[in-house]
Amino acid sequence: MTSKILNQQFIKYGIVGVLSVIIDYILLYTSYSIVEFNSNISVSIGFFGSAVFNFLMHRFYTFSETKESSHSKAFLKYLLLIFGSYFITLALVNLLIHLSLNIYIAKLITVSIVYIYGFIIGKFFVFK
Repeated sequence: MTSKILNQQFIKYGIVGVLSVIIDYILLYTSYSIVEFNSNISVSIGFFGSAVFNFLMHRFYTFSETKESSHSKAFLKYLLLIFGSYFITLALVNLLIHLSLNIYIAKLITVSIVYIYGFIIGKFFVFK
C-alpha cells in the first residue's frame, strides 16, 4: 500500500473521528448533565452510541478499498477493538476524574489517546 493511500486513510479516519467525538459528546452531555446519570454510565452511552456510527463510516468510507469483504467478520473484529477502546476509555476517564479533572476534559484527553490506538488496530487488524 502506498503512503498516499495511508495518508488519505489517516485523514478520513480523522474526519470520521471528529464526527464520532461530536456524537459521543452530545450523548455524554445529555446523559451526564441533563439526565444526570453517573459518569461511568454517561461515558458508556456516549462511547457505544458513537461506536455504531464509527464502524459504518470506517467500513464504507475510511477503509472502503480494503480486502476484507465480509461485513460480519469485520464487525466481529471491530467489536474487539471497541471493547479494548472502551476499557481504556473508562480507566483513563476515571483516573483523570480522580486527579480532579473535569469529565469533559478527561474525555477529550482520553479520546486523543484512543484515537491513535484505534487507527492502528483498525488499519492492520479490523479492516486489513
